[in-house]
Amino acid sequence: MTATLFTRRRAAPPAAEQGQHLLRIGQDVRLRTIRARQASKGDVYRITGVMPVEAGAPQYRIRNAEENHERVAMQDELEPIDTSGSGTQASLMKRTFG
Repeated sequence: MTATLFTRRRAAPPAAEQGQHLLRIGQDVRLRTIRARQASKGDVYRITGVMPVEAGAPQYRIRNAEENHERVAMQDELEPIDTSGSGTQASLMKRTFG
């Protein structure tokens, strides 16, 4: 008698192993690159929606106030910005005066 070995395959890793969304809806972010050019300081976007994780990378819907459309961006393409102003000033003071 021959023993047959069956193995199970997992279709995808559990959600905990996949990338997690670190940004939230309504948060202001800056795009790191836009179509092979460096994003300018004026390229500030607001997150309007959270999309499913694709290939282990969280995705977001973002919108610039000057554009009439939304974009989809991966989390690693976005940089959160501090809109309060206090963090920027504090870090400048720390860098300048130690």
